[in-house]
Amino acid sequence: MSLLLLSIACMTGCSDGASQITMPGFDPQAAAARAIEAYDQDKNGSISKAEMAASPALQGASKEIDQDGDGALSLAEIESRVEQYVASNTGLQSLSCRATVRGRPLAGAKVKFVPVEFLNEAIGPAEATLRANGSGAVMASGGKLPGLSPGLYRVEVYAPEGSGREIASEYNADSKLWYELNPLEPPALAEFSVEFQ
Repeated sequence: MSLLLLSIACMTGCSDGASQITMPGFDPQAAAARAIEAYDQDKNGSISKAEMAASPALQGASKEIDQDGDGALSLAEIESRVEQYVASNTGLQSLSCRATVRGRPLAGAKVKFVPVEFLNEAIGPAEATLRANGSGAVMASGGKLPGLSPGLYRVEVYAPEGSGREIASEYNADSKLWYELNPLEPPALAEFSVEFQ
């Protein structure tokens, strides 16, 4: 059993290459409707705690999204959260991440940020390839632009190619790791400590 510690540190400010950056085309109302359609299994108009299990990212961010504190996410609450991404007026924000195994850098690993399904019409995936020290900058647009768009993501960690290491699918293909970038909230260090065989 080994320990993987993944730190994702949000850096302040916009990324370089701002002239190439286009603002994400968020449609808060449509995004919220897609979320309700995807996860509201009992069709009561909101996403319950049990229903959120189908989206670990939505479940993880639920405390920030759930404005009335009833434990469920309504269409209006999800729409309001996406409206914050729009109000931030941010195309990309610099982001770095670091991964270690048993205290040692996981050099060459890939950390992928995959948008939740109800936002993937507005934002695309991004990823970081970790350097020898186990850290790396997140790059969007197929590695062409540094930074991450505002939004909610599933985080996937893949072992370096050709390393012979294996990371269980629960941390990549079936990942329950998540990250939300909301530039209207203070940047903070988010740490994920997960174990895999």
